[in-house]
Amino acid sequence: MFSIVQTAILNHLNPFQYLTHILTTLIPWVSKGKEIPEKVLESLMPWSAEIQGNAKFFSNPGDQEHRIKVNSDVDLPKSLEFVVA
Repeated sequence: MFSIVQTAILNHLNPFQYLTHILTTLIPWVSKGKEIPEKVLESLMPWSAEIQGNAKFFSNPGDQEHRIKVNSDVDLPKSLEFVVA
């Protein structure tokens, strides 16, 4: 889960919106016991055209301009809080 959140952040996505989308997309497949098609999995990657083209996934409106620019000097938000049950 942590790596999914960090990958979303590195791609300037809102982790909550992104995880919500992933789970709501995968639950119908898993609940029916069906194999998830590779095309569906590819569409859920943070760098996919579907995700990158949808402004609702971005943390800030201007972030959509900085698509997939990952390098060693990326600043991650300092105030990430995770609730562990």
